[in-house]
This record gives sequence, structure tokens and C-alpha cells, in this order.
Amino acid sequence: MGTALYCLGVEALCAGHDRPTAIGVHAWAAVAALAALLAAALVGAVSPFVLLVSPLIAGLLVWQGVQAAALRGLRAPAWVTGLVGGVLLAWPLAVTMPIT
Repeated sequence: MGTALYCLGVEALCAGHDRPTAIGVHAWAAVAALAALLAAALVGAVSPFVLLVSPLIAGLLVWQGVQAAALRGLRAPAWVTGLVGGVLLAWPLAVTMPIT
């Protein structure tokens, strides 16, 4: 649910921009999300395992950006992009993150 809200928020930020600008906004939002995760791991707010899987999370964020750009190009509604992107991000994270 949280990843879908993240994706919907990014789509809201990208709304109304041309394609190159929307891609840039999406990239900066992904960098900010990854930096926040890394900062949370460094201060102990989340599991240190996040540091180990951060390159994989970065890859997921890139892939989510690619699919979001494709869906935006097809003029899909923002909720579709949020739902697809949310599942794309949440599924691998949910099955790999340890519960401690």
C-alpha cells in the first residue's frame, strides 16, 4: 500500500510536465526515496539489511520509472501507474526483507 502511495505521489509530481521533465522529476523522486532509506538505515530506524539490498532497490526504482514512463506515454490514468508501480516495488521488497 505504501509503495502504491509513493507511486501515486510521484505521478502527481509529474502531472502536467512534458515527457523529459516528467522523467527527470521521477528520477529525482527515486533518488530522494533511496537516500531516505539509506539515511534511515544509517541512523538505525530500519534494518541494516537495507544497506545490503539498496542496489537492488535502486534497480527496482529504475524499472518502476521505465514502466511509469511507458504508461504515461500510453496516457494511462495515474491510478493504474500507481497500482502497477506499487506492486512492482512492493512484491520483491516484501519477500526479501527480514522481519525483526
